[in-house]
Amino acid sequence: MSVRVLVVEDDPALRAGLVRIVERCCTEIMEAGSVGEARERLVETKPDLVLLDVRLPDGNGVELAEYASTLRPKPTLIAISGHATTPEAFDLGQAGVAHFLPKPFTVAQLLETLEAASHWVPSLEPFVAETVGKRQLLEIVSSVRGTMVDEALAKAEGSRRGADRQLGISRQAVQQMVRKRDRSGHGSDPLDPDSPEEG
Repeated sequence: MSVRVLVVEDDPALRAGLVRIVERCCTEIMEAGSVGEARERLVETKPDLVLLDVRLPDGNGVELAEYASTLRPKPTLIAISGHATTPEAFDLGQAGVAHFLPKPFTVAQLLETLEAASHWVPSLEPFVAETVGKRQLLEIVSSVRGTMVDEALAKAEGSRRGADRQLGISRQAVQQMVRKRDRSGHGSDPLDPDSPEEG
């Protein structure tokens, strides 16, 4: 699979072993041994996927997952640990971790998890359900569409042509959304039939 992976593990021998396994199915591998180093790599290299140890010498995987979830494009996160507590596992899920792999695991289990993570699509239902009674429907629609456009543009390295293919909408619709967002300072919805057309 054509995926760029950041392996975050503080034990050098285990990290090297993980890299050897990940190299079997991924095109580019980066490494980090701490939260600080991983944050730098995330910004510099923009990986598609992060394989993340939960316990690190200068912090933990929850902190790093929370940080990674703010980036655009947002990488898919896989957490690994032999000692994660139930609250930590819950916090990892809340921080955007797609998969959790307990240590020890087999090579086959890791490869299977990497494959699943490369095709993972998060469900919007839990997030949308939490907003009912707290935010108006049109505000949610606008926010979701704005976030999707931002993410698509980030994945397409700013190309509106690339973003339109990822979103399944016309390039003109992407351009209109970006123009309206830039003028208003937040996302807007050009596909809303009640929104005025631009000339």
